Amino acid sequence: MNLGLVLEVDADNPIHGDLRLVNGDLVLVDGDEAVAQHMLNRLRFFFGEWYLDTRQGIPFYQSVLIKNPGRPSVRSIFRRVIRETPGISGVERLELNISAQRVATISFVAILDSGGTLAYNDLVLLPFQRLQQAG
Repeated sequence: MNLGLVLEVDADNPIHGDLRLVNGDLVLVDGDEAVAQHMLNRLRFFFGEWYLDTRQGIPFYQSVLIKNPGRPSVRSIFRRVIRETPGISGVERLELNISAQRVATISFVAILDSGGTLAYNDLVLLPFQRLQQAG
């Protein structure tokens, strides 16, 4: 069991990414929902962000948020992060778009170990939203 995180803001849960509450109680998630939550956290995790192991994370500043990033290599970074998430056996489709304002969206279908799929269309990665708002 994992603690649930707010993925959609509502009156009880006004902050995206915060701990999710229902009637004042923490929500626990497991199964496919826990796999999806873990994968989304990994997709938003900057390289070197965790002080206990600075080798982990996506190299956003080194490979993604640079002038003219190599699209095939950036796509392969995201594909690897999704595929290596525990509970995911493969990636069926992945499309990446990085705008001139450095806003990245990805669309993909991940195949779960349970046999199901996780599909996301135009998922905006939060680090890019924060950078865009700051600029």
